[in-house]
Amino acid sequence: MALNLPFSASEKKRIEDLLADRIILALQQGEILEEVAIDAASFIRPQLETIQDRNQLVAFLQELTSRWSFFASVYQDEKKVELIGKIETELSQMSANQR
Repeated sequence: MALNLPFSASEKKRIEDLLADRIILALQQGEILEEVAIDAASFIRPQLETIQDRNQLVAFLQELTSRWSFFASVYQDEKKVELIGKIETELSQMSANQR
């Protein structure tokens, strides 16, 4: 069963902050050059503005990770959030059906 939750403005802000923090950390640790950070940041903002739901978010993060591997931890964390949401929905529906 596919779960496709809306993506709120506060969620967009949270993800934007996570991605910005990841860029800063990658710069500080010497994983990337400043040019890469600028390219990534320039790519993120307009893409993030178009996201309407969690499925689009996960697809975006997957694309981001394929372009810049230092975003992999953000992608993996959001996949976990998605999985937890699916499990909770399934359990809730199972519980409702048993009543």
